[in-house]
Amino acid sequence: MAKHRIPMTIYGLHKFSGMERDIIRKHLPILRDAELIKRASGSPFSAWTLNEDNTLIGSLLSLFAAANLLNKENSCDKQSYRPFKQPMTAG
Repeated sequence: MAKHRIPMTIYGLHKFSGMERDIIRKHLPILRDAELIKRASGSPFSAWTLNEDNTLIGSLLSLFAAANLLNKENSCDKQSYRPFKQPMTAG
């Protein structure tokens, strides 16, 4: 989430992290209750984004930026990730 700065669905989080979707679903409410993430507004699907109003998240983002971990070379492959669309099918 920090690297891409776009709302991500459970599918998107699964695609980038490699974690099982059930594990992601289980932990999203915990992260939301801790105010580390929030539901993205205006998305047609349930999507999540970092809560940049949270002091801890703001500090982490500053640290990642200072360490050059959020640069464009490390950005997502736009062809393989479509945040609000169904998974790509073969063929």
